[in-house]
Amino acid sequence: MKTRRALVASMVAALVATLSLTVGAPSASADPVADEGGFVTLINQLRASKGLPTLQVHPELTSVARNWAAQMAAAGDISHNPNFSGQVKSNWVKLGENVGMGPAVQPLHQAFVDSPGHYRNLVDADFRYVGIGVVYGANGTMFVAQQFMQLAAEPAPAPAPAPAPAPAAQPVAAPAPAPKPAPAPTTPTPVPVAAAAASPAPAPAPEPVVADRIDVVLEQLTALDALS
Repeated sequence: MKTRRALVASMVAALVATLSLTVGAPSASADPVADEGGFVTLINQLRASKGLPTLQVHPELTSVARNWAAQMAAAGDISHNPNFSGQVKSNWVKLGENVGMGPAVQPLHQAFVDSPGHYRNLVDADFRYVGIGVVYGANGTMFVAQQFMQLAAEPAPAPAPAPAPAPAAQPVAAPAPAPKPAPAPTTPTPVPVAAAAASPAPAPAPEPVVADRIDVVLEQLTALDALS
């Protein structure tokens, strides 16, 4: 950690420049938060014109910048923040700082662009984050601190474990043939015993030949003979 901070501290010293400007009268309306956003917009417009990625506002950098801008306003002069690298707790690898004083956002931004040291921070392709602090002094002069940062590369997420291979399909055993149903025990069908033949009814006794009947038959036969 000490090696990293010592190395980056030398980078910061090479990149940081201070600018003291007094251009015209101080702005009549003081809105520090809106002015901070104005600086971010102008910086990102400049970077976009150079094909560089825009900077994201980092809350930790913003807090450091506002605190330092307040100290400069209280002192009535601008200076470099000697504790900048120690005040940033994020896992940074490179920092840069611009400080200045002037009447308003636009003339101060233009002064930064015109200064080679400040301009290098504005268009450094390594930087991805920025924090702006704006505080107005007693006479209405704007004091601004611009903090730039490059973070260490985030560790790549661990690859998700490969899904366990699906178990090989086991051959499905053919179902055992169902046992053939055993034939039901046959119950001998009882052979109906033929009913004993009924003994023939006794023939009716011949009716006795009645004399009168014989006479009638004889008369019928006689009549038939006469007709033949």
